[in-house]
Amino acid sequence: MLAITGNQDGEIWTVYIDGASNERGAGVGLVLRSPKGDMIVQAIRCEFKATNNKAEYEALILGMQMASGLKVRNLRVYSDSLLVVNHVNNEYVARDSKMIAYLKIATEQKLKFRTFKITQVPREQNVEADALATLGSTFQPAELSNIPITHVLTPAIQREPDQRPVKEDVHMQSAQGTRTLVSTVGQQDADWRVPYLNWLRDGTLPEDRKEAQSFRIKASRYIMIDNILFRKSLAGPCLRCLRKEEAETVLQDVHSGECGNHAGGRSLSNKILRQGYF
Repeated sequence: MLAITGNQDGEIWTVYIDGASNERGAGVGLVLRSPKGDMIVQAIRCEFKATNNKAEYEALILGMQMASGLKVRNLRVYSDSLLVVNHVNNEYVARDSKMIAYLKIATEQKLKFRTFKITQVPREQNVEADALATLGSTFQPAELSNIPITHVLTPAIQREPDQRPVKEDVHMQSAQGTRTLVSTVGQQDADWRVPYLNWLRDGTLPEDRKEAQSFRIKASRYIMIDNILFRKSLAGPCLRCLRKEEAETVLQDVHSGECGNHAGGRSLSNKILRQGYF
């Protein structure tokens, strides 16, 4: 998070928010976009009972807190909740005591921004935040630890019988306890990150057409912030990508160093992901 710098006075950040409540719980979805197009997404589970309106307010407040934590000065919020948007814009009067309390917090959060605007959008224009909120409300924390997303490149009727789709695992972590190490990428070593950095810098792709198609899908999971490669995470801060030497140091520290408890392979891998590394 600390790697996102250079907020200019005129730059406008946007955040799409949504809250969901069902019989399994309540959740919040946030999609924060920088003026440069970088995106931070989060699926958050509310460990308390909440109605849809309460979940929508939780989404608004958490989205504003995320933006203010990144020193954002100008924020545009998009929500599909007519009630919340009209409350904040003083077009509806909040009468319920809980809604009054939520509105007070949201109003206080507005003061942290130089400019602030909230707009209602149709649900079909808020599908990403809606999907994240549903994810957070439906799954228990343990079920969110590792959710794979598989990309099928061609229809089944066009694939060979033994042809497998390209699989890309997206690890979902709780934002609690997550941290990101920030450093400067110096000279490029011959490591796994170089193809992704080259793609993000100048659009370099493998010469083979099929390899290039597969690589585009994989590369969509990465962003570059201040010349540092990060992997996107759906439920937490972006993960800083490590070269081999850095990864070995992290493995040693987490396994037997100051963070260590001599964990097994899978447990060790998940713990490193929760620390904000990839």
